[in-house]
Order: sequence, then C-alpha cells, then structure tokens
Amino acid sequence: MSFALKDKKLLVGSIAIITLLTLVITLILNSFLINDTIEEKSKKYYHTYVDNQYIKISDTYDSKGSSFTEALKKEGFLTRLKQFNHDLQTTDGLNFFEITKQHVAYWGYYNGKNNFVVAYDMDPTMKNRLIKTPAGQVYITPLYAIQVDSKAYNLFLKNILAAGEDFSDDAYNYQPDKTTIPCILGSNYSTVYEIGDLIQIEYLTKIINLEVSGFFDKTASIPINGSILYLDNYIILPSLNCQYDPQDPEEEFFQKILYDQKNSGYLIDEGLDYYAIVHSIANTYDLKYTVGTNKKDVSMVNQGVTALLTKKIVFIISIFLLLLAIFTLILVLMQKFHREAKKISINLICGASLSIIKVKMYSYVIFCYLISLIMALLIIGRDFFYISSENMAMGFTIIFFSLIAAIFTLNLLVNNYHLGNALRRR
Repeated sequence: MSFALKDKKLLVGSIAIITLLTLVITLILNSFLINDTIEEKSKKYYHTYVDNQYIKISDTYDSKGSSFTEALKKEGFLTRLKQFNHDLQTTDGLNFFEITKQHVAYWGYYNGKNNFVVAYDMDPTMKNRLIKTPAGQVYITPLYAIQVDSKAYNLFLKNILAAGEDFSDDAYNYQPDKTTIPCILGSNYSTVYEIGDLIQIEYLTKIINLEVSGFFDKTASIPINGSILYLDNYIILPSLNCQYDPQDPEEEFFQKILYDQKNSGYLIDEGLDYYAIVHSIANTYDLKYTVGTNKKDVSMVNQGVTALLTKKIVFIISIFLLLLAIFTLILVLMQKFHREAKKISINLICGASLSIIKVKMYSYVIFCYLISLIMALLIIGRDFFYISSENMAMGFTIIFFSLIAAIFTLNLLVNNYHLGNALRRR
C-alpha cells in the first residue's frame, strides 16, 4: 500500500485532513488560551469586585463652583493634600488604596507598536507629536500607564509576574535625586524591552527614566471604575510618595497634581458611611472630595458571562470539528484501502504482512497530526507560551486521545474488512 503523492485522491484528501486538523488544534489550544486570559480574569474580577466592592474617591473641584486652578494657588494646599492622604491611609475603618490611570509621554521619536499609544485608533496624530521645550523641539507620544500603591499591588498584582521582580518598598518613595524609577510592563511589551532597559518618559510634569524591572503575564488585570482593566499594553508604575518639601514652584506643582491623583483612590466597602467619613476628613483640611456610589456593574457581569460562553462555544466547535477531522481521515484511508484491496489481497497470498500495511496507515495518521500541530503552533505564535501548564496538558491530552481513537478505529475497520471479496471483483 503506497502513500506516494502521485495518488491524486490521497493528495487532495491529505490536504483537506491537514487543513482541518490544523484548524481543530488551533481552536482547541486557543480555547484554553481564552480560558487563561479571559475566564481567569473574569473569575479574578468577580472574586475581588463582587465580594469586595470598591468605592471611588474623587475631588469635586470644577464641579461645585470652585476651580482646581484656584485651589492650586491657595496657601498650604500641598500640605493639606498630603495630610488628607495620610488620614485616608490611617483612619480606622478605611481600607484605602491608590490606583491612578495616568498615561505617560514617551520622550523622543517613538517607533514602537501602535497598540501602546493612547487612543491611536481614534487619532493616529497622537503618535510623535512635535513640541517645543526650553531645550528645543522634541517628539512625544502618550503611552498607556497606570500607577498603583503597595496595597493595590498586593491586592491585584502580587505573584503574577512572568519575569522579573515585584516593586520593592523603596520603589514607592521618590526623591529629587532619584535617577530612575522601576516599572513593570504588560505582557505585550515582553517582545520590545528586556529587564534593565531604560525608557525616558514625561510623567505629569517631570522627565523621568523608567527602568524595566519585570513583565506581567497575560492574566494581569485590575477592576477599575466598574470595568476590568487588562494590563497587556500598559506601563505599571509605583504610586510615588514625596516625603520632602518642594524646593521650587515646578516641584510644588508636580506634587500637588500627584497628590490630588493619589487621593482619588478607592475604598473597599465594608458597610460604613464612607460619604460622611470622607467628607469629614476633607472638610478638616478645607478640601473638596466625595465618594462615588456603590453599585454592582451589571455590564461586567454580562461581560464575564460572555467570556465563559465564548470559551465554551469555541471548545464545543473544536470538538465537533475534531470528530469531523477523524471521520475524514478514516474515510480517506479506508477508501484508499478499498481501492487497493485486490492488490493487497494478492500480496498477502504471496506472503506479505498485513501488519506492515497497518503500520504505514498509522504512520500516515501520525504524520498528518504532527504536520497539523506544527502549523497550529506557528499560527498561535508566542501566545502558546501564555497557556498555563495545566490547560496545555489538557489540550494535548485531547489531541493525543483523538489520535489513539483514530488509529484504534482504523485498526478495527481493517481487521473486519473482507479482503477475500476483493479477489472476486472484475
């Protein structure tokens, strides 16, 4: 029984089988990739958001007749912002943490990926804008970034690094003589930078060098403002503490903006009257801050359900196509076996072994699976490495047992094929 390419029927069948198997294996592995990237993020969201709901603190400047610009000019405004932040951190009953979604500006000509650029899909001119500075003209590009304090980091991001180190305690403390600040990058940055690389950016009003200290894996996410913020395309910075007095107006302005953002953090809802507590502290320091409403986000529940259904639908389609691929594989081989049955019968009478023919058929099945697996891995690319070891093992187990099922079924059909009838054909 020959498997030469000159057999056009076998060639066409082989192409169809490999194409179908490639699609099936890609879908199976992708269904587990979805499991690791979407379903786990959704489960993480439910665990942290539904069980421990978060209440947003916001300033009310520019909304109640008092502009933030006017507040910036008031005497002692920075001191009062810092005192308010301290009280949020230390007041009994308040479980406060800082998350700020403040982008940074890449300093210099940017030739990186567009998906890192803020709102690039809506306004491509955001990339490489030329601005004037005291030192001359320079290109800037806004990049997605988020700042977290140690509480937020431990709550959402601890122990999910793909490489590198978590922020140290010292990472959150800023001094004017500090030349670099550590940052951890989202997973999509792992092909762009390496640990130890420096990135020059503008953060608020300061030009700062970021040093890459690690990369998060694909499951890194933070629930913020009623939605899941996936960090794949984000630069993550520590929320800086400035335990020193500014020496010039520029530094003072930087700290005022910084601490207003730090104060606009979140409280874990434990059933207290947070409106009254926050207003009382804010009034003590003549500041204007309030808390948001505490409601479950129905849209996020729907998103989680959609994520779970997507994974299940992809998996069900994969299994259906896998069964179709096995059926096609067996059909092609058995048709070839049927076409050559007379020749095989004569060879068996002359002393040939049926086992050798079976081995050739099984080898053909294994060959089709291997080629399809290689092609599927090429299609998936680097995302393959983001599939957890548990899900990867499950995916390959399904593929392996489908191979065994195909071989077993072929063996059963060949053993029950009446080769004697082939000699009576004209």
